Amino acid sequence: MDSRRRGGDGTEWSGGALNAEPVAADTTKFTFPEAKVGFTGALVAGLAARIPHKVAMELMLLGEVIDAERAYQVGLVNKVVPRDQLLEAAMGYARRLAGNAPMVLALLKEFVSDVLPRGPSEHVARGRLAIQRQIKFMAAAYDPLFAATPGAGLPHVRSYWAATAGELPPDDGPAPSQLETEVAIIGGGYTGLSCAYHLAREHGIQPIVLEANVAAWGCSGRNGGFARMALGRLSAAEMLQAWGAATAKRAFGVMRASLDSVRTLISDGGIECDASAAGHLKIAHRASRVAELRREADVLQREFNYAAEFIDADALRNQHVGGTQSYGALHIPDAVAVHPLKLASGVLRMARAAGAKVHTASPVTQWEKRGAAHVLKTPHGIVRAKSVVLATNGYTPQHLHQAVRATLLPVLSHIIVTRPLTPDEIKAANFVTRHVLTDSRKLLYYWRRLPDDRIMFGGRGLIADSDERNAQQRDFLLAELQAKYPGLERVTVDYDWHGWVCITRDFLPHIHHAADDSTVHYALGYQGSGVALSLHAGKLLARQVAGHATENALPSVNAPLLRYPLHSLIRIPQRLMYRWYKHLDNSD
Repeated sequence: MDSRRRGGDGTEWSGGALNAEPVAADTTKFTFPEAKVGFTGALVAGLAARIPHKVAMELMLLGEVIDAERAYQVGLVNKVVPRDQLLEAAMGYARRLAGNAPMVLALLKEFVSDVLPRGPSEHVARGRLAIQRQIKFMAAAYDPLFAATPGAGLPHVRSYWAATAGELPPDDGPAPSQLETEVAIIGGGYTGLSCAYHLAREHGIQPIVLEANVAAWGCSGRNGGFARMALGRLSAAEMLQAWGAATAKRAFGVMRASLDSVRTLISDGGIECDASAAGHLKIAHRASRVAELRREADVLQREFNYAAEFIDADALRNQHVGGTQSYGALHIPDAVAVHPLKLASGVLRMARAAGAKVHTASPVTQWEKRGAAHVLKTPHGIVRAKSVVLATNGYTPQHLHQAVRATLLPVLSHIIVTRPLTPDEIKAANFVTRHVLTDSRKLLYYWRRLPDDRIMFGGRGLIADSDERNAQQRDFLLAELQAKYPGLERVTVDYDWHGWVCITRDFLPHIHHAADDSTVHYALGYQGSGVALSLHAGKLLARQVAGHATENALPSVNAPLLRYPLHSLIRIPQRLMYRWYKHLDNSD
């Protein structure tokens, strides 16, 4: 079958052999999952601003309800074309469709009612049933890209951290009907609580924190507890190449200062958070990654005068951890393993003791500027503030403020925690280290041995939240852990959960203020490595709000957020990015 469709710019997409060869040596081969973006993506672009989100999401997910083989059998889009030609055609088609809603709806009707029935009846039934399931869970699922708030007064998710945190400290309850404050902080996680504490303690400003659910409900209470040196996704070598030696060394100084901020908070607050200063091992998951980690160790030693080292495979397996994917490791001496919810609870206590108010169950549902005052609406009333701090990271509603609209990509990260390992299982994997561990993948895994001998293992989550698929992701992560460490075949999962981390367009955090309003401040975009940096960013935000110049400012970090083009459609390229990264991770 060769079902052809012509885009608005005259370009054809057609059914074809799934394993067709590229048309030229310098072109990229697209099988169905990639090529469908040209047609489905163009349709969604036309629908996104014209019809309800649920309908647009139905269409966006349509290409996922049947696999590539069935898609070909029912005549869906598939053609080998150069990458730039495909994307140019899709964009041209999208621009035309965006201005013609009736045409889009007609195409949608044809696509569902005419194209699908051409295939075998069982494929049609399967596809329609999957569409219905997608609509059902999308109507209930939370996605920060589209949700107005992350909820109101929700409890912590069922995580290992929530189960072992003990009694949580009190807060100040929901915001009352009328409040006035010098500074309102939206978000009660690491960034917001740290900012509140430092404003009150160091600058004499008693702020109000507005948290939608309970304090540290988001990733501050769900992360892996890796307080390590990180500034976005850049390695030391990449910082040198991008910024030059002087700026790269300032950036490295910020990374070290962020870890010092964690240590200081733990010490000053007497926070009992199971802190263990064991260091960080970045493990080469394939032999081909060894050279890259050796170079990084050399750069850190030579250019930054830092005591990193490369550990060869034998030393790694004998002294730290064994397994089938342990080909050597970059050792970073500075890292702290923590219980993340206990840490957040400690900072909450410190902020309130210093004079800050932390109001939970108080999502900001509306925000406007009236003269010099910011007017924030919550379910219970109005908060008026001279300045506002955005500290919502992966849970930032798009409507909240123009400064952050279309600038953030929230992505799911998923964590499992096993039952406690037996002595024989620990011996089989030679899992003697207490270091925090990551690997050399683009879609990296992160894991560590917990104080009670469980293994916490995390990695990227799903594109969209779904109970059924989350269960599959839990099983997938367990299988990946067992693939790394033969001898753990009988290990089971006691806890699993997920949360939204925040990716920016340049893969860097941003600590800045709105371009058109210097009384709107934010620290966002920790790229999934924000335990240390978010707490430090709260301290830097406090200085910024209090009117002090930023110390050791970094041109790319202390700068406005960059906007994503076609932001409402970003889940489509996210799928492609994951597929590409997976290919790179499994290739030499």
